[in-house]
Amino acid sequence: MGARVPRPLVWLFAALLLGFGVFAVMAFRATTLEQVDAALAAERLADARAEFGGLRPLLERRPDGRLERAPDAPAHGGAEPERMVVLFHRATDGELLRIEIPFWFLRVKGPALRMVLSGTDFDVEQLGIAPRDLAAFGACPLLDESRADGSTLLVWTE
Repeated sequence: MGARVPRPLVWLFAALLLGFGVFAVMAFRATTLEQVDAALAAERLADARAEFGGLRPLLERRPDGRLERAPDAPAHGGAEPERMVVLFHRATDGELLRIEIPFWFLRVKGPALRMVLSGTDFDVEQLGIAPRDLAAFGACPLLDESRADGSTLLVWTE
């Protein structure tokens, strides 16, 4: 006769499976990836930028690669954002990746968030701003950068 598995271990395993399943569904629903030509990618990026009404991004990348608050970025304010959106156009293969991350998930963060953002070469930890501090800025553009290979990364809260 085989040994019985302790009931708490069974419950723990079931909870882990449920948690993984919920994360997988969230990641799938939050991510869209499509092949686009450069003109369509530029149009989608321009449409996203137009939503900012001319506001400058809160952050900029320094020559050493660190992200810092832009010196001329205004102090935004308003209601707490509902989500952070990452729009990444990889010019080398024509992929346009859009990820919408619920703001509450930013507060949880951890390895799961890094996994969701892995295709963008963007790490939320680079922001150097805690989600509670980020929430004080309200909906605003966070980062808008073009890369040497022609790729573009646009990040904002809404």
